Parts: sequence; structure tokens; C-alpha cells
Amino acid sequence: ASFLKGLSVTLADATEADFILCHGAEMILSGDGKQDATGFKLSGDLSAYNDVLDAGVKRGLEMVCCNPDIKTVMANGNFGHMPGAIAEAYERKGGTVRWFGKPHAVHFEACLKLLPPSIPRERVVHVGDSLEHDVAGARNAQLSSVFIAGGIHNQELGLASLPSGGMEGEIDEARLSELCARWKVSPTVTS
Repeated sequence: ASFLKGLSVTLADATEADFILCHGAEMILSGDGKQDATGFKLSGDLSAYNDVLDAGVKRGLEMVCCNPDIKTVMANGNFGHMPGAIAEAYERKGGTVRWFGKPHAVHFEACLKLLPPSIPRERVVHVGDSLEHDVAGARNAQLSSVFIAGGIHNQELGLASLPSGGMEGEIDEARLSELCARWKVSPTVTS
């Protein structure tokens, strides 16, 4: 897999692996490099993952989830299911998950270390469409945030998806306040 290039990692089946890497939501890569499409991103059906998750739990393997997002808005305006939902299912089965990514501060700190020292933290802003992951993550890392209302919370905010992929409508401020209270966050800016 291209995202493993340059790392000292060898693909293996869950029956032989040292850990499970949960990085995407559309296929399972096995030890022989075979790619099995799951259809999960569109359907939300986790059944294609059951053998891998069950084997991992049975062997006590830790899962590393590199994208904790639960859902996304796809280009057609429909919701898609993301790796975080797979990792949550692993935890429900009794597995242990090491989370890396939004909203965990370690993810943001790793990114900040890549910036030149001349850029102060106060000049960094995180932009995203998830109050649970993007805005909470920015808060956890003590960064400013721009909340994109036309993303995964669009319907909750009274916005409508257009066939072109855009949004129409005005943000319902009362709904925005309610959502922010639910997730215990307050974005610096909402767009």
C-alpha cells in the first residue's frame, strides 16, 4: 500500500499480524497484498470487517486508527462512513484502539512540529466540518478553529445539499448553539 511506503511495515493477515491499522473505509488489505473492497463507506455495513475484527480481538491485537472521523459528506451530498466507525466497532467487540487524528491533541502537536519555528501557534487555525473532531480537536490543542457548517452537520443546521455539491440556506443560529452545547465546543469562526 502506498501509504506504507518507506516504513518498516509488512502486511499480514489478522491471524498473524502484530497490530491492525485502520486507515481507510473502502477495502481490506491482506498479507498477500490482496485488496478486498468492502462497500462500507457507502453502506455502513461492517460485515466485511467481522473476520478481521474478531481475529484481532481473539489475539488481543491493538488497532491503530489513523482517521477517527465517523462520517463524511461525499461530493453528491450523501453521508459516507469513515474509519472511526470501524474502530468504534472494534472497541464494542472488546478490542483496544489507539486513536491518532482529530480530536486528539497529539495529532495536532505532530502537525505543529512540522511548521517552521517562526510561525507562532497563535497564527495557526484548524478548518473543518466536524464539531466532534475538528473543532474539539482544535480546542484540545489550544488552536483557533473555523467550522464549515456545510459539512457533516449541514442538515442539523437547516442547510440543504445541492446536486452540484454546494449548500443552500442560512445557518440556523439556534441549532448551531444547540449543537455546540451538545459537543461542548465553540468554534472561533463559523462559515
